[in-house]
Amino acid sequence: MHRALPALLPSDFPRVADLAFDIRIQIFAVVVSIAAGLGCGLLPAWDVARADVVPALVEDSLAPVGAGLRSRTARVRAAIMCGQVAIASVLLVGSLLLCRSFYSMLHADVGYDAANVLTATMILPDGDYTPVTRLQRVDELVARLRALPGVSRAAYTTATPFGNIITLSSFHLRKRDGTMPTVQSGSRQVSAGYFTALGQRILEGREFTDADASANRVVIVNREFARRYLEGRALGWSFSDADERPGQTRPTDNREIIGVVEDTARQSVTDGPEPEMYYLVRKDPLVNEQVSLVVRTDADPRAMVNSVRAAAQAVAPNAPLEGVMTMEDKAAATLSKPRLYAVLLSTFAAFALVIAGVGLFGVLSYTVAQRAREIGVRSALGAQVGDIVALVVRQSMAIAVAGLVVGLLAALWLTRGLRTFLYGVTAHDVASFGAVAVLLLIVAAIASIVPARRAASVDPVKVLRG
Repeated sequence: MHRALPALLPSDFPRVADLAFDIRIQIFAVVVSIAAGLGCGLLPAWDVARADVVPALVEDSLAPVGAGLRSRTARVRAAIMCGQVAIASVLLVGSLLLCRSFYSMLHADVGYDAANVLTATMILPDGDYTPVTRLQRVDELVARLRALPGVSRAAYTTATPFGNIITLSSFHLRKRDGTMPTVQSGSRQVSAGYFTALGQRILEGREFTDADASANRVVIVNREFARRYLEGRALGWSFSDADERPGQTRPTDNREIIGVVEDTARQSVTDGPEPEMYYLVRKDPLVNEQVSLVVRTDADPRAMVNSVRAAAQAVAPNAPLEGVMTMEDKAAATLSKPRLYAVLLSTFAAFALVIAGVGLFGVLSYTVAQRAREIGVRSALGAQVGDIVALVVRQSMAIAVAGLVVGLLAALWLTRGLRTFLYGVTAHDVASFGAVAVLLLIVAAIASIVPARRAASVDPVKVLRG
């Protein structure tokens, strides 16, 4: 466990590297378990020692198998079982919601094809490189990468999806109706072929090419930018991203939108779409010290890691690659917390389900043993095997339904706190609540099979003689 848990924890979890096996904690857990077992055993024993045995036996013997719980002891047993089923219901609903949310995150549309894409970060500090030499080194590296066997595409950018670098720009945008509201947009510098290398879908127009380096200043925007600021009709629109003020003469150095691409997740798949603009690196100096490489391969990109590192070492020996990982791994790393929540709560729910099932089995078995004489009388009076089985199953299902109702009502209230952790599913998802109800009823039915068969096999002659 001490090795499995760190693998589930997010990389930014506090002091995750310090987690280790601690014998003191194990001893404490064993002592608490023994104390709990002794306490649960001694209290009933003390109560039995002080009880008047004859009235207690008479009370229990008078309680029908399928209906009344006339004795206080029988009612307490039933209440405990209802509580176990209720707790299991709450935990199961919560775990199922988190698991469905995690599944939705895993299969969310991130706007690009993450398969067979390798990313890496290269830092070219200002002290060693100018914007011009930085651009030369990165261009040379990309040319080397494109020539590698097994590499189909290679490009670079100042920030890939799920990165920590987000550049925001605010400016007055002259819209089609002549108004000039202040808009805010994220911005990234990309090289020619970036969208093809990443697999980001181009919805309208085209992506950057090397020919755009000598053409007019061009820009590509995402779907959200076009929807929010240009009524969805962005292609061909010219604007200035300088701080153009209302009443000023329109600048002549405008940017023309040549393409619209699909929205991509920024730092998590749960992030909503935000406006973004993409600039061609060659028309805008590469002033960022950090450059992110995007390499699309024909097969498993992990097999190309050494080749990519060697190419980077040959171009810039003093700038080793960092954060070399696939886009799929990069996306999965952002889901470490949702995965942790889903696994932990599912583990607790599984234990609660087992405890509820074993508890129902134990209560029913004890009930059948206590009422063996009454079952024998019923059989002697003509009760069929199916009637006896129905009595036991009915008691099991009554306890399960009572606990289930309480648990689902509690879950309706408690799962409101999970709203901020859910994606693609609501906190009151009917399918999840229904699935939990069906599962618990099935467990209750299975738990009643052995006691029901035992009750049906009671020999009335032997019981009545005894």
